[in-house]
Amino acid sequence: MGYSSRKYEKPREERRWDVHPAWRGIGCFLIILIPIMAWAGATIVMNNTSFTLPDNMTRPMIIQYSKYEWMNQVIQWLNTNIGGRGLTLGQVAFTLSFIVIGSVILAILYGLIYRVIGPPRYGPLDEPPIKKGQRR
Repeated sequence: MGYSSRKYEKPREERRWDVHPAWRGIGCFLIILIPIMAWAGATIVMNNTSFTLPDNMTRPMIIQYSKYEWMNQVIQWLNTNIGGRGLTLGQVAFTLSFIVIGSVILAILYGLIYRVIGPPRYGPLDEPPIKKGQRR
């Protein structure tokens, strides 16, 4: 940036609108609800016996010990609290994939609903785009 670049900079305009607090509340609710639903869906998929999963996805997650004693204490705590409670790699993988799928579905639904209910594309002073292909 040069010496006089600030001289030509336009002042920032404040937005005329602000996000309604209800939308913030809905967003916070969905941030909590989607992972809970994904965990429940992953539990249902893991307990479903109609298809088989690889052995490493159904075994409890156990971290290998290292040669450092201070790190082994942390690993022991993790193995007791995570692997000892039956958390499997399949549960984590399915939960993360269901979180992504649920977020994508909600984004698509929001886009469709906004397109139908939202404001018009063109305002009263806008002109519609020129149609290509019309020649005189």
